Amino acid sequence: LACALDGSAVRAAGGPAGPAGDLIAEARWPVPTGLEEQPWRGTAALTRRADRVADHRLFALGDATGYVEPFTGEGIYYALRGGELAADAIAKIVHGRDRQPTLREFERTHAAMYRGRLWINQLTRTAVLSPRFASIVLRVARFQPSILRLLTRKITTTPPNT
Repeated sequence: LACALDGSAVRAAGGPAGPAGDLIAEARWPVPTGLEEQPWRGTAALTRRADRVADHRLFALGDATGYVEPFTGEGIYYALRGGELAADAIAKIVHGRDRQPTLREFERTHAAMYRGRLWINQLTRTAVLSPRFASIVLRVARFQPSILRLLTRKITTTPPNT
């Protein structure tokens, strides 16, 4: 059994079995007997951001640099583009450019790649976690279909090279 649970709900329930059982019951499936006694393993929160993405002999790429939620499919773009940026920085260092300025330039360029785009993931995450918010967005979109066109264009358009 695998599920994504809100950390505060797990803490309030004294563990993941209760909220997991609630999800199973809500889906109208039979809750497994002995769910409370089963060993549970958790992971770190999915949504996170790295403080640094480059240091001496290290470039963090893709999900290692930050992660919102896997809703829009942009993660593979960020991983591949981050790899290109890292390869460019490494080539500059290998060919004699000063390391520290090059690492700072990589971090600036890497941050610019995300700037102005993560709101899409955050909006989607909020809609998934809040049915009420999703309902409001859909009602507004019914009267302003241009909002959905904008979101679709933002999600499906390759970001400009940074």
